Amino acid sequence: MAVSTGTALLGGTVASGLLGALGAGSQSNAAGEAADAQAQAMMHASDIQQQMQNTYLQFLAQQTQNSQEMMQNATQYGMETMPYYANQSIGALQQGADSAAGYMTGGYQDAQGFLSPYTQAGGQSLDMLMGMIEDPSSYEQSPGYEFLRDESLRGIQASAAAGGRLQSGGTLRELTNYASGLAAQDYQNQYNRLYQMANMGQQSAGAQSNLASQYGANMGNLYNNLAGNVSNIYSGLGTNMSNLAMQGAGAQTNLGQNYANQAGGVMQGTANNLANLAVQGGQNAAAGITNQSNAWTGFLNNIGSGINSGINNYMLYNMFQPRAN
Repeated sequence: MAVSTGTALLGGTVASGLLGALGAGSQSNAAGEAADAQAQAMMHASDIQQQMQNTYLQFLAQQTQNSQEMMQNATQYGMETMPYYANQSIGALQQGADSAAGYMTGGYQDAQGFLSPYTQAGGQSLDMLMGMIEDPSSYEQSPGYEFLRDESLRGIQASAAAGGRLQSGGTLRELTNYASGLAAQDYQNQYNRLYQMANMGQQSAGAQSNLASQYGANMGNLYNNLAGNVSNIYSGLGTNMSNLAMQGAGAQTNLGQNYANQAGGVMQGTANNLANLAVQGGQNAAAGITNQSNAWTGFLNNIGSGINSGINNYMLYNMFQPRAN
């Protein structure tokens, strides 16, 4: 059956509207796909941003931990080495003090050894002098007096024998008078000699006493100085170890604070970037929805317009057709 011209006009107009509607539908689908692609791209960018943040935070945490361990090791090394070197210094001071004490003791003993014979001789002379004072006749039993007397009497006897007067009364009186005079004369000489020897011994004993006193004072000063130096070393050691511990703790605290600041900054930056991506994604999604809505509106408008145009064309065509009688 042949299609009438009006029907053809109607169908063509409606078909044209349908084609326009199909184009609008394709545009809507394209807008939706573009919106989906943008959403996926933003999600991918968000994942990459999150991974980069996690990687950097792990690296930062590891570096901070390594630095803290190095600082802790350095602090521990200082804590171990400072007492060692302090003890080395104390040992050197002790060795020096002992060496000095040895030299002082040797010098003191040598000096005492030099003076001891004079002190001993003075003591012996003092004993002899006291004996002479208590018993003057004791001088006549001294070896020195007996030797001097015997030698002198031998000389007189030899002279008398040479003159043939050895057994004479004059010779006997001469011997008796000489012996008595010799005792009286040499007693004072011996007294003076013993007194001088005793005085020399007293001076030597005084020198020994002074040496002993000075030796004791020097030894006391030596070991007092040693004790003071050791005390200063231990005091300085305590101060240095305390400062080192505080510095190590402060450095580790600073490292932790720096890590917190940097990590906070990174996370804040990531949060800002993710927020921006979310806002942009929302804006893109809204734009896509708007584009889809506009496309569907165009789709419906094209369909309606095609139908209306087709009806109008069909009605106009029929109006101008001749009517049958």
